[in-house]
Amino acid sequence: MFGKNLLYVKFLLLHKLYVFREGRTLGVSVFRLIIHDWQKLTPTEWGPYVRRHFGLRDLDDFLPAWFHHLRVGGKHHWQQWVVHLHDGSLHAIEMPDRYRREMVADWRGAARTQGHDDVTGWYGRNREMILLHTRTRIWVENEIGWVERG
Repeated sequence: MFGKNLLYVKFLLLHKLYVFREGRTLGVSVFRLIIHDWQKLTPTEWGPYVRRHFGLRDLDDFLPAWFHHLRVGGKHHWQQWVVHLHDGSLHAIEMPDRYRREMVADWRGAARTQGHDDVTGWYGRNREMILLHTRTRIWVENEIGWVERG
C-alpha cells in the first residue's frame, strides 16, 4: 500500500501543478490555487482516493470521500451549484466567476495529469450529465472551445 500512497502523492502534486498553471492563465487567485483540493489530504478522502485511483471501483467506499470533497472545499465543482428540490427536480445555480474559472482550470489540469491536451473530448462525452446554469454553460463552452457537433 505504501507504493500506492507514493504514486498518489505524485499524481496529486502533478495535478495541483497543472491546475495552478491553468488557473493563472484564467485569472484564478493564487490563494484559491494553493488551497485547491487541500481536502484530498484529509484522512476522510486519502484512503478512498488512493484505492479509487489504483483499482478499487467500489462506490460505497468512494462516495463518502467524494461527498466530503464537495462539501468541504468543492465550490469549483459544478455539483456544488445544483439544488435538489423537494419535488425531485434539479436546478443549476449560476456559478460565481472565480469558481467557474477554477473548475475549468481543474478540468484542464486533470486532463494534463492524465496525458491529454484538452478537455473537449471529455466534455463532449459528459456534457449531458453536467448540469450547469445557462450563463455558466455558455461561458464554460466558450472558454474550452466547445463546438457542438451535429
